[in-house]
Amino acid sequence: MDRAAVALVLERLRAHVAARHPEALPAAGGLAPTLPAGVAALARVLPGEGWPRGRLSVVRPGVGWRALLRASALAAPARGERAVWVEAGASEVADPPGLLRLRPPDARAAAWAAEELAASGGVGLVVLVGAVGGAAGRRRRMRAARRGGAAVVEVSRWPWGAAVRVGTGVVGWRVWRDAWGEPAWVPAVRLRLWAEGLGWRRATEVELPVLTDGDGGLVGAELGDRRGARA
Repeated sequence: MDRAAVALVLERLRAHVAARHPEALPAAGGLAPTLPAGVAALARVLPGEGWPRGRLSVVRPGVGWRALLRASALAAPARGERAVWVEAGASEVADPPGLLRLRPPDARAAAWAAEELAASGGVGLVVLVGAVGGAAGRRRRMRAARRGGAAVVEVSRWPWGAAVRVGTGVVGWRVWRDAWGEPAWVPAVRLRLWAEGLGWRRATEVELPVLTDGDGGLVGAELGDRRGARA
């Protein structure tokens, strides 16, 4: 893709974000050093009760990560800020009202879109899922976050370079039983949520609902129903 094409795509991305949230302030206009987490459990473990602006944070994929980050992204517009979710190869499912999600065709395109949006100064929160690229790509995203003042949150098992690292682990289930006393449904899962950085670590517990589809099959709060989809 040549420079002219890149500039055109970036301009369209910025226009799309601005059109979806015309009342929102640019990221650079934020005075607080952190972007509020939008989730009480996350606020308890994150420094300043939010995602650090101008920095890159990493969330380790695990049970509940999608539900927690989606709540953060949905809370941003209510505070007058823009949030964009960039996910490589995401399925065409209906997004919750207020969530702007970009679905680039591959990991490279997703990383590029996230970096450009973070550096633009017009987005407060950028969530990136499915990117690759090693240290060079991570450095680009760190520079983009610093340049645009955005809080960049990348879902990855690789924590290198992250100002904040977040993860979850299952500690228990809430089970509903039938008339015979047998387990019939798991309505909620209890997670241990932790966050850490240089010289500090915090943890708490949170209960998240487990979603079901119309046939009563368990889907999970952080997963879509992929039955019938290719592996």
